[in-house]
Amino acid sequence: MYYAVAKNRELAAKYDLQANYYADRVKECFERNAYLDRKYNTEIAGGKWQHMMDQMRIGYKSWNDSKENIMPEVTYVYDDNASKEKVFQEKNGYVSMEAENFSGLNNSDRIHWEVIPDFGKTKSGVTTFPQNAYPKADENIYLEYDINFESKGEFEVQLLLAPTLNFNHNKGLRYEISFDGQAPQVVNFNGHYKGELGRWQSEHIIKSATKHLISQPGKHRLRFRVLEPGIVLEKIMINTGGLKPSYLGAPESEILQ
Repeated sequence: MYYAVAKNRELAAKYDLQANYYADRVKECFERNAYLDRKYNTEIAGGKWQHMMDQMRIGYKSWNDSKENIMPEVTYVYDDNASKEKVFQEKNGYVSMEAENFSGLNNSDRIHWEVIPDFGKTKSGVTTFPQNAYPKADENIYLEYDINFESKGEFEVQLLLAPTLNFNHNKGLRYEISFDGQAPQVVNFNGHYKGELGRWQSEHIIKSATKHLISQPGKHRLRFRVLEPGIVLEKIMINTGGLKPSYLGAPESEILQ
């Protein structure tokens, strides 16, 4: 509950609509606590120890506070004060985007996205929780990124992913990637791994690359959809002719607001 409180405050300060998810989680946890209280007082051992655990433990500030738990304050963000649209500008032959700076996301009732601060090489990582929940066929669990291209052509999109092992009996972890609602490419980025030592361990990253045709300059939307759990996205880079090799990846591109 307190983790959800912290996430709600952090995201609400940025006017991020995802703050609402954590506000709801705080309420669910608080209600769960009340349910456990009632169960202890009335059901366990037939209510033998009724009221023994009634001491206030949520929201207390001093030893003589009231007997009632107080739910932590949460903040809801509404469309009229949500973050403005983020559009990354192509420049110097590339686009570089930190994973946490998505333009949109889609959760389901079972699975949601979370940002992991300070994860990976640069800023953070983004992954799905619960980490053992496999998306169903009708669940679209995705992130979207808006890009303003100043050029056109066939461009390579590089995803920098955490070096997660193919823990699902070596089947590998898959994602879908597409532009502008076109048919997605399905990529299994670690299915071939057999435990050998190599670049993944030394670089602490898996680079997965696909090629896409951008037929016209202007604004386009990239969608990254996960088909398995355990996939942690750290950075996205698009080579439009000027991307250079580097350990950390290219500096993040300018965001147009």
